[in-house]
Amino acid sequence: MGNQVQLKAGAAQFRPRAAVGLRHGKGEIVYDHAVPFRYLQEALLALDPVTLPAVAATLEKFATRAIITKAENALLNASGLSRKMPADWDELDPLARYKAVGIDLVENT
Repeated sequence: MGNQVQLKAGAAQFRPRAAVGLRHGKGEIVYDHAVPFRYLQEALLALDPVTLPAVAATLEKFATRAIITKAENALLNASGLSRKMPADWDELDPLARYKAVGIDLVENT
């Protein structure tokens, strides 16, 4: 299980400044889909026709991943944004949920 946790943390494209140096295996950070997974699922199911370029474009648009601290995850939950995007989401910025609650993300290198 430890390797799976490390892979997820390494696969995340973004992390908050507050999570630099924290470890996933210690329960300090949470792996999160920046755009909740259901948006990706709905977009893939709506493709017509299903083509490789259409699937690739959909994944590019909706498959951004981040790691956030447990406190930041609680903030998303408290704001009602744990499983949805903000009401004014432009469908362009995958980090809109985090920005809506003041989570500052950087690239996860």
